Amino acid sequence: MDVYELLRGLSENEVELRWKPTRGGPVILAIFSEKGGVGKTGLTNGLAAVAAKHGLRVLVIDLDPRATATSELGVEKPEYSINDLLYIDASDPNPVDPRGLAADAILPAGEGWPDNVHVLAAERALGNREFDNTSGMEQRLRLSLDGVAENYDLVLIDVPPRPGGKLMTAAALTATHALLPATLDEDGYIGVHDGLISLRRARMNHGLPPLIVVGVLRNIVDRRRSGLAETFDEKLAQEYPPHSPDGPRLLDAAVPKYVIRQESRSARVPFTVAGTTEATLLERAYCRTLNCVAEVA
Repeated sequence: MDVYELLRGLSENEVELRWKPTRGGPVILAIFSEKGGVGKTGLTNGLAAVAAKHGLRVLVIDLDPRATATSELGVEKPEYSINDLLYIDASDPNPVDPRGLAADAILPAGEGWPDNVHVLAAERALGNREFDNTSGMEQRLRLSLDGVAENYDLVLIDVPPRPGGKLMTAAALTATHALLPATLDEDGYIGVHDGLISLRRARMNHGLPPLIVVGVLRNIVDRRRSGLAETFDEKLAQEYPPHSPDGPRLLDAAVPKYVIRQESRSARVPFTVAGTTEATLLERAYCRTLNCVAEVA
């Protein structure tokens, strides 16, 4: 189904959330592309808003030093951030065991958000970890979630687009699943291709099996038909066949570009409170995406 058929379908059909993962254990979903501007943060918090509205317990992990997801979730200047979890004093002969430490850093989202959304907040100092050569740093996020991730139905990781970076590696080692958003242009296409390589390499270099890749999601799609979008829609479908039993697939879902998403981000509230037609269509798109996650979780 081409992307414009999917967008038309959002107007014509309601979408029911079917969240019944069968594999056991928490679903830890890394949202990743090696290109910026493809809507990773918007997707992360959009999924969080819809999942929370339907009663799921959600944890958002912001691994981007720009802290955009943190800010949208209404958290400012956290006393204890994810940077504190990852930092190791190289001169300390007995560094603190990180297992379970995430529980001390998790914060509730701001007052505009439902109380079943929690945050592991980022700050600008997190960028220092990209240059941190301390042994084992990339493993600390995964270990810090021991006994903590199980308290949530869905853990979402907003991953920065740094190719092969240490924060990306930390996300790859922590996640159980990956979702790759793509805009319908050259950057979106390259971001998925290169991102899949980086995720695979990070896991392989640490002796871990590949992540379960939920698939490629067409994101922030302009409803106005264009030749460029049609070209890259076709390229993604050829590269990642939608019904392929093996390898990454193009999902039977697409997220439209609506201004309500930017407005809610600025207001630091979930878009689901808007009650507009655009908000309803966005919610259906995110529901459809979550159903794609549940199918493989």
